[in-house]
Amino acid sequence: MEDWRRIDVDQYDPDLQYEPDPIDVPAYSAQQLDSLVTEIRSSVSRGDALGAIKLCVAQPPYGSDSAIKTTYLQAVLNAFISVRQSEIPNIVKSLDMDETDTLVKLLYSLMSIKEGQKSGGVLLGWFDKVVEIVGERPIVSYVNSSLTL
Repeated sequence: MEDWRRIDVDQYDPDLQYEPDPIDVPAYSAQQLDSLVTEIRSSVSRGDALGAIKLCVAQPPYGSDSAIKTTYLQAVLNAFISVRQSEIPNIVKSLDMDETDTLVKLLYSLMSIKEGQKSGGVLLGWFDKVVEIVGERPIVSYVNSSLTL
């Protein structure tokens, strides 16, 4: 070692030594999103709250651009608002673990946008029921996940 002061110590950083695994995330085009939003809205108008929520958590557009995500989140917010508080526990109980994780991701994403902040009481009601029924596991999953909306 001739000149130990010129060693690149960053090459030994464990975070820089590994390539992250490629994640296959769903991305929607505007036409695909329009059909999904139409399905969600038609489920809401038919009174099929469970069907609407299942559509919302099925495959969120993680890989889409921000305009598509905003449109999607507004449709999801309308679906959440349309559900009566008494129906929320039955809907949460009918979701599997992955769907409840996605539901919590959607709730956090909705709380961060202006439209969601106006309906904060409804979103907190959903959040409360999810934690009451499922526990804190979806929160831990959200914190540890690299997929966000």
